[in-house]
Amino acid sequence: MEEDVERIGRIMVCARSVWETLQTLDEAFLTERLGPYLASSDMERQIQALVKRQVKLVKHFEKQIKDKGEAQLLFVMMPPPSPEPATN
Repeated sequence: MEEDVERIGRIMVCARSVWETLQTLDEAFLTERLGPYLASSDMERQIQALVKRQVKLVKHFEKQIKDKGEAQLLFVMMPPPSPEPATN
């Protein structure tokens, strides 16, 4: 099925920023952002398929967080350190 999330059980960790955004996605946002890139004759079906996948991912992560805790699942990506000035 097109709304299946292939191998969802293999998703073991998630960036906290991705998790927070994933929880807020909805059909209106996806239509606004992706509409220009989707075929208008098929856009509604494609958006609905994305929403179904999003719901499955949210449920998966909610269960993982409940079972293992946020610290085991979510991580924060830190920006790379600033280069140290050269000393001559």
